[in-house]
Amino acid sequence: MKINNSQGITLVEILAAVVIASILIITILVTFSNGNKLSNRQTEDNLQLVDTTYALKVITKDIRQHDASQIHLKNLTADTEKTCYKTLEIDQVDYSLTDANLVKGEEVLSKKIQEFKVCTKFNSVDSNMLEIMIESTNGKKEDTVIIIR
Repeated sequence: MKINNSQGITLVEILAAVVIASILIITILVTFSNGNKLSNRQTEDNLQLVDTTYALKVITKDIRQHDASQIHLKNLTADTEKTCYKTLEIDQVDYSLTDANLVKGEEVLSKKIQEFKVCTKFNSVDSNMLEIMIESTNGKKEDTVIIIR
């Protein structure tokens, strides 16, 4: 004689399945959320780097298009290693840091800038080598050395 004992799924089995499914869903959502935050932060860092690099290229291009007599440095900073300035003037247009923005005259070249300085090599304003340094608020630094001919 055969006894058929199939009564379906018990409440304990349903609860176990719900708990396992909940753990999997929570794990997937947390992983997705963390990946999304990381992606957003990297995207913001990359956009800041592009913005800073663009500003540096604009300044470099302007310096190369003008004579040394049209390039002036203003607002000496307290840098012990080099002679550095906060403002670069090219053909009567100032490049300076204003309210965390690097500006060319009144035009904003780059936002979220922590430091902008132009240093002369060999501690001489008349030197033909300029080092331009831009540091963004996220700590990324861009710099270049330009030889004025």
